Amino acid sequence: MPGFSILPAGNIQTGQVTGNAGVKVALSSYMVKTRCVTVRALSTNTQPVVVGRADVAVGTGYKMAPTDPPVRILIDDLAKLNIIPAVNGEGVSYLAELDV
Repeated sequence: MPGFSILPAGNIQTGQVTGNAGVKVALSSYMVKTRCVTVRALSTNTQPVVVGRADVAVGTGYKMAPTDPPVRILIDDLAKLNIIPAVNGEGVSYLAELDV
């Protein structure tokens, strides 16, 4: 089936990250080797969340609204992916395909 794969349970990591308005926060505080990460803005968010690499800024990142579909990002380390919420306590959920 194109675009669909089933991974063993040990090969994925899921989580949720929230933060303070305008402050960049990484999806992980330590290195997690990944093949890709699927990110989705929390449905409870009231404003878009900016997503990007370590150098992300509000004007340069990918803005995700709560109604946007999930985005699959090819990245080798979960700690390299960051968010910047517009509102305190808002953020994203993610599913990371681990490189094990």
